[in-house]
Amino acid sequence: MSRARKVVLIVATILLVTGSAIGMGAFAAANFNLANFSTVSWEQTTDTLAPEAESPHTAVVVTEGSHGVRFMPSETDSFEV
Repeated sequence: MSRARKVVLIVATILLVTGSAIGMGAFAAANFNLANFSTVSWEQTTDTLAPEAESPHTAVVVTEGSHGVRFMPSETDSFEV
């Protein structure tokens, strides 16, 4: 193996290890939660619907022109938008 090839492999290894250390440091700073890297702040709005016995729900319609809408799992027997 030539001297130039050894130097290239050593430099590549150093860059790979350094990049991995920086990435793991950033991940640790975010408490190992990828959601902490998000720059979007989500606003939670809660609306309580009437019980289905009084007026059955046939559909849930959410209209938002400028933002995405996500359905999130809930800890209770309900759903969150």
